[in-house]
Amino acid sequence: MLASERPFCDDGDPTTINDIIREDGCTCRGEPITDLNFRTKIMLEGPFNSASGFMRDGLRKEGLLPYADPFNLGITATVGLFDVQGQNAIVDWVLVELRDKDSVENIIDSRPMLLQRDGDIVMPNGSIQLIFEGIEEGVFFVSIRHQNHLSLTTEAAISINANTVIDFSNPFTPVFGDSQSSKILNGKRLMLAGDANGDGTINAADKNLYWKRENGSQT
Repeated sequence: MLASERPFCDDGDPTTINDIIREDGCTCRGEPITDLNFRTKIMLEGPFNSASGFMRDGLRKEGLLPYADPFNLGITATVGLFDVQGQNAIVDWVLVELRDKDSVENIIDSRPMLLQRDGDIVMPNGSIQLIFEGIEEGVFFVSIRHQNHLSLTTEAAISINANTVIDFSNPFTPVFGDSQSSKILNGKRLMLAGDANGDGTINAADKNLYWKRENGSQT
């Protein structure tokens, strides 16, 4: 039997991928992950609902959420992923950046990802483990960008491996700028809303475009 024909399984080890049952049928064993992978989460101020503690998914419900990433990097979401409802429903696209440990201005790699209502950032196929192919485990700054919110970046470069979870929504996670770049509400850190044109500032020029898009309407 070819490897591609063997049944998949889960060996319970988060540091392996492509888990399959071996030809002898007695062991489920995956291949070691060599690419950089980790987990992260974040909350956006615009769609955040303080009563529920989750974000609203108005764009998805109104059919305004594009399957193609808005950062023009040629990434598309898995068909059917936007049909998921509840706390894992997709809110919008975000851009996850890895930055040089010695120079935070130097972007090593960036990948379009999807944001769920509960703050989890997932791959375009829905996987919660974010994978950066071709990049080895190491020390990086991590930055999250959104089209109309101010970006957030870890205050320091951190060691990243398969067990790393970076929770930007936790007020105790150190980030650049602190209160100047984010907002604390009901015990959660929120990315500041309103930077509709992505120029790093929030002003009157951003307001109409921001609210129209975030509300998923033209009002």
